[in-house]
Amino acid sequence: IQERAYRYFLGVHPKTPIFAMQGDVGWMLPKYRMFLNIVRYWNRICKLDDTRLVKKVLLWDMRQAGASWFSDFSKLCREFNVNIEQQLVLINFDLVHDKCKKHQEDTRKSNVNLKPKLRTYTMYKDEFTTESYVKQLLPKKQRSLMAQFRCGILPLKIETGRWMKGGIPVEQRMCDLCKEDIEDGFHFLCKCPLYENARYSLYNAVIEQQQEFVCLDDREKFIVVCKYYQRLLLKYLVTSWETRQALLLV
Repeated sequence: IQERAYRYFLGVHPKTPIFAMQGDVGWMLPKYRMFLNIVRYWNRICKLDDTRLVKKVLLWDMRQAGASWFSDFSKLCREFNVNIEQQLVLINFDLVHDKCKKHQEDTRKSNVNLKPKLRTYTMYKDEFTTESYVKQLLPKKQRSLMAQFRCGILPLKIETGRWMKGGIPVEQRMCDLCKEDIEDGFHFLCKCPLYENARYSLYNAVIEQQQEFVCLDDREKFIVVCKYYQRLLLKYLVTSWETRQALLLV
């Protein structure tokens, strides 16, 4: 259900890499939220007086040798390296929250590195946080365009080439407009001469806010724009994508 919510909100198709959507939306997965809610409940019981029925039931449950609520909770604690040692002790909630967040991000990063579609995504996405464009009030088409670009599914030649008959090798997925390089997200944003005017406007707008931007190389500019200037990037994407579609129809 959460993955369907990602796709609906971002306006992307079912083949979109899940780990890229997770990274941009920044939601904690249900299994982690469930564990955190259990920790909250555990701490509430620990604070109760020993005469309370719910605490007596938990103490009885902890003494059971077979499957029980406590045994399931203990398994989750071991998974996240939380030590309770068969005792009713308070658990540091903030510490557990950080561990869950790190566990999810480590899992996401290890999977992202295995996805060819996300070869450029790994250049600028290095922490688990909700991206600014997700929090902005944008028209759905613009949010979709940004999400497709970031998640590696914008129908550039690097993406469409994989679905053509026989599959075109990566090194042959050249830009249909300039014929100079492989048409991926980096080429579309930083290299293709067909979008020079839009790129000039984008870079000037960034330089007004960050003077040292002018001294960066193309790879560094790509990372800075994708990471910190998403509203300006979106403006570039809308203009350049319209230009690309018009030129391909000529």
